[in-house]
Amino acid sequence: YALCAAICVIDKKHRVPFDFLLQTCMMKIGGKGDGQVEAEPKCPYDFHIHSSFSRNGEKGIEEILKYAKENEMKLISITDVNIVQHNFLAHSLAEKNGVHYLTGIEMKAVVQECIVSVLGYGFDYRNDKFKELENKCIIAEKNASLMRIDAFSSVLGKKINADEIMKTQRFPKVSGETIAKYVLEHEDFKDCPLLAKYREMDEAYAYKKLALNYFYVRKNEKGHSIKGSCYVEEKYPQLSDVVQLIKENK
Repeated sequence: YALCAAICVIDKKHRVPFDFLLQTCMMKIGGKGDGQVEAEPKCPYDFHIHSSFSRNGEKGIEEILKYAKENEMKLISITDVNIVQHNFLAHSLAEKNGVHYLTGIEMKAVVQECIVSVLGYGFDYRNDKFKELENKCIIAEKNASLMRIDAFSSVLGKKINADEIMKTQRFPKVSGETIAKYVLEHEDFKDCPLLAKYREMDEAYAYKKLALNYFYVRKNEKGHSIKGSCYVEEKYPQLSDVVQLIKENK
């Protein structure tokens, strides 16, 4: 550790021995005189990319691979969450674009009652077991979303139309913020006493505050974790099962 720290301090790019081995480096964001922001130096590898196949991804597969080609990246991996389907398209387009692509996935899993993310690489994504696991995650997220909506309906004393919310979502998981925004904007809930104080807040802040109080785990003044009354945890597979599946299909 001392050696790594010393090398990191001495090197102008603040690299450690592993960076020299893998040809990676820290990304430094710096402002330019004209107000623009650029990232430099560029890294030729990226093993944790989310495409539009994931809830938090914005770019399509083709756009990602085009960027990799234009920036002469040596190897990339798209690790979309709980899904392997992106790998079929990614391998096909990577070959056409002359980009070296490594099969990837980010799987949600449970270990000792905690939800963790597992990154897997280089496995056979065509195995039907991955599709089965993907379907189980989709069902788990949808069921948890419906339970959240039902629980909050009970709190409000008025039924929330789950179908109306679900049909506006690209993915089966409905977040607490989505439910909060729905009830604060919908005419049917304008007279709910519980929502009155949130209507007085800034709109964007109100969604987050309402969601935090009812759908997530938060810390109280003493630092203790408190689950919201409408908190529902997705039933993801066990960590050992996910790791075993990836290892068996290398």
